[in-house]
Parts: sequence; structure tokens; C-alpha cells
Amino acid sequence: MYFYYCCSAGGFNKSHICSARRHHKAGDLEARIWDAVSKILKDPVRLRAGLDHMIEQERRKEHGDPATETDWWLGQLSEAGRKRIRYQEMAAEGLIDFGELRTRLSALEETCNTAERKLHALRHRTERLERLERDRDSLLESYAGLVPEAIDALVSEERHQVYRMIGMKAYLTADGSFELSGDVMNFSNLEISSA
Repeated sequence: MYFYYCCSAGGFNKSHICSARRHHKAGDLEARIWDAVSKILKDPVRLRAGLDHMIEQERRKEHGDPATETDWWLGQLSEAGRKRIRYQEMAAEGLIDFGELRTRLSALEETCNTAERKLHALRHRTERLERLERDRDSLLESYAGLVPEAIDALVSEERHQVYRMIGMKAYLTADGSFELSGDVMNFSNLEISSA
């Protein structure tokens, strides 16, 4: 039994979408991709630099210190709660009418919804960064110390775990060459033969 990669657009039946006319043997293609990735794993200095770069890129996505930003948004929620009580007291004392109260409470609700969305996004970014750091440490601990023969002997499931940890994606072109991209480093700098 042989396995092949082919264009997901259909290739033969959808030439207006994809010009790919041949299928590519999965075994050959996967071996070439693993060869490129294993070069990184076999170079601990390059691997650490790539992983550190990936984490630094993730940190740059943030608009500042997540703890400070979290405190600010929590303060916005707290202030909205205090304002809600004051507005209700003002309405009870007849200082504002119920239409104005509804308008003010609606604005506060919008502020609370925004703050909760921002806090959720901050939690998600913080968790992703922590996961990246754990993956970096795990990857370095697991693979950086291995001898080259042990890296070459990794089974398919272990290879896919490495691909996920480094955020690797492979893009196959119509001529059978491929481009690798990922969080760890610019894979295009590797010398990859299209065999």
C-alpha cells in the first residue's frame, strides 16, 4: 500500500484552482521534511536560539506587561460596579430619570463586556506563552542532548509531536519542492533538496 500527498483542491478536476498534476509519495516527502527539521534538532545552539526567538515573538505581540494590563482591566470592572451603584442611587433619589439610568447602565455594560473580552485574551496569551516555554524546555531536554542517531530513529508520532511543538507547517508546491514555516525559525534558510 502506498500513500501520496495531493492538492486538496482536487488538481485534476479543478485546474482553474490548482495547477498540480502529480501526486507525491508520502514516504519520500516526509523523509525530506524530517531531514530538514532534524538538522535543527541536531544543532542545540540553533534549536535554543530558534525557540527563544519564537517565545520573544510571542511576547512582542503583547501590548505591555500582562500583569499590569490585567490589573488595569480589573480596575475598570471594579469602577464600573461602583458607578452602577451610584447611578442606581441617583435614580432612586430622583436626580436622574430612568431613561438616563438605562443609557448609563448600557454604557457600563459595554465597558464590562470589553474588559471581560480583554481579560480573556490576556489569559489566553499568558497561557500560550507559558505553554511555549514549557514546550521549549521539554524539547531542549528531550532532543538537544540526543545523539544524531537517536534523533533519526524517532518514530512518526514523536516526529509529529516535534512538529507541533515548533509550530511547523509544510507547503508543497506543484513541482514537488516544499517550504517549511514555523514559530521556531525561518526554515527557508535551510538547504532543502527537492529530490
